[in-house]
Formats: sequence, structure tokens, C-alpha cells
Amino acid sequence: MQKIGEIIADPTRRHVVGCLSGSVLDNLSSIPGKWVAGFYNNGNIKTKISDGILIDRDNLPSPSKLFGVNTGFDIFAGALTGHAFSDMSSGCIYDCDFCSERASICGPLSQSETSANRLFRQLLDIHNVIEEDSPGRKASAFVEDSIILSGLSSQLTRLSGILKDHPINIEFGGQLTIDTAIKLRPIIKNLMESGLKYVFVGLETFDPNSIGGMSKNVGKADWMDRSERVIKEYTEMEMKLGASILFGLGESHSQRLSLVEKIANWKEKYGNPMVTSFNWAVQHPLRGNDYGANYDYLKWGVDSQDFIDAFKDYGEATSIYSIPGTTSPSLMELDEIRKSRIIINQLVK
Repeated sequence: MQKIGEIIADPTRRHVVGCLSGSVLDNLSSIPGKWVAGFYNNGNIKTKISDGILIDRDNLPSPSKLFGVNTGFDIFAGALTGHAFSDMSSGCIYDCDFCSERASICGPLSQSETSANRLFRQLLDIHNVIEEDSPGRKASAFVEDSIILSGLSSQLTRLSGILKDHPINIEFGGQLTIDTAIKLRPIIKNLMESGLKYVFVGLETFDPNSIGGMSKNVGKADWMDRSERVIKEYTEMEMKLGASILFGLGESHSQRLSLVEKIANWKEKYGNPMVTSFNWAVQHPLRGNDYGANYDYLKWGVDSQDFIDAFKDYGEATSIYSIPGTTSPSLMELDEIRKSRIIINQLVK
């Protein structure tokens, strides 16, 4: 976008922009990325669709250097928190059909072989920006990858090595799935020595078959048993654990309450996980792959004040764009879930 703006703002081309000469649009062709640019003049619109040239992700700027770091996550106890990206993917490597970040929609990995280097650079930039702009404040970061470095053991191992050779005084966290958390535990333990203090996981029904399955469910043992294994083993490693709970995939209400009860039991037993948000699954457009929902997506996702109040603590929710084959929750059901969440948050080890 910066390069598009530079071309349009170039004083040597202002006369060209004014007359909508095609040469201005043609000059955009060399700009990488996926974009659409347009000019409007005298009732005429001319557009240019990008040629889809791949972006060199190794040269993307760090958000912290562009926008600064001004807020913090409570999990990092008073530190300022920057957002870090490996820029290796627009979404997740898995393809769960209910997810807006699924691989078939967001596309494949790109330049994954240098992703650990990019993530290290962004962590370093966050540290330096906070040190310069907010002297005396501790630095922290959350890695916004759907799965930190897409769960690639080679890149996580590389990141661990870089951080040991070039230590940064920063705490950071990131997202894993239950199965990647199990598979990568030795690497994650090594990364803890370099500042990884927080792991965030998503939890859905403990009976994946009841919702048609999940692409990320790759282990052989029972899903609930694997989930508890992560809670237990990561707590023993002294890792802080957060969880986002997702409903609305087709599970029964009794399954929802059982899920919340089990998490409450873990919180009482282990002190983890911290439930950071509840979510109610929303059917996204998914580039037309919406399983016949045929929603027009012209309305707000929650259509009444009662539901706005009931969903106030949810990260994502809807009362009208439910996943096909499921039904919207009732206010009574949401109230029961809310009371269960209050119980979880009051429990301590």
C-alpha cells in the first residue's frame, strides 16, 4: 500500500492521475501482493488488479516499529506487549471446516524456511521500541501466528537456537493446538529458557466426531485425555496456559456444560488453564465455501439487545450467522454457560 501511495502521490505523475491515463495503473504492475487499485474521475472508474507477484516476506516491516507499543496483556504482569508475526502464512496449516483461518481459504505457507529469523527480528524490534519509547517498562510479545511458526519443529528449534545465541530480555507467548503442544513439548521447554512464558490453546467439544471432526485432531488417544495431558505437563513445566472455548459447532448443550465443567475441574486441580474468552462459532463467507449457507452478511452478527448482553464476554459470536446444520443458542443456554464461566474464573489451585 505504501508503494501504491508513493506512485499516486508522485508530483511528476499528478497530471496523469487527473486524466486517468492508463499509464498510472500500468505503473502499479510491479508492486507485489494481492490488491485492487482504482481511480475515479468524471463518472468513470478505472481499476487495476494486481499481478499477484509474491511479497518478499523477509523485507516486511515490523508492526512495532511502524506503530509503537502502548498496551500490555495482563498475563505478562505489567509489561508492555507488542504483536509479533512470522509472516509465513495468512492463516493456519490445518483445515478445520468451521475456521475462518483454514488452510484451503488462507493459502499455503510462504518462505517458511526463514520464518524463525523474521520472528526473532520482530521480537528484537519490540524489545528495542519499548526500551526506547518507554524506559523502565518491561517488554513482552504475543506471536500472532495461528500456531507459532506453524508448529514446524525445524523453525521452532532454529528460533530457540537464535535466542540462545542472541538473548533478548523479553517474555513472549503464542498459540499451539493440543497435538502440537504434545509433539513439540521438548522444544517448547527449551524455548522457555529464552522467554516463552505463555501458551494459548483452543478447546472445543471433547467429542470431535459429534461435529464432523477437526483437521487439527491428529492424535490417536482420546481428545479429552490429550487436552488434560497438555494442561498437566505444561503446568508442571511452569508454563502459563490460556484457553479459548468455542461452542456452536453442532454439539449439544449438555456437551457444552460438560466441557466447561471439565475445564473447571482442571483449573481447580492444576491452576490452569485461564479461560481468556468464550466464542460462538460464526459462519464466515470463506470465499464462497460456506456450505450452502447463502448468507448475505449485510447485518450485524447479533440482532437484539438481549443477545448483545448475553454475548458481551465473547470474543466472537452470532445469533444469525450460525454454521449450517446448527441452531442459534437460546438466552437460557447462554446464561447457564455464563454462570459456569464465573465458577472457572473464581477457582484457584
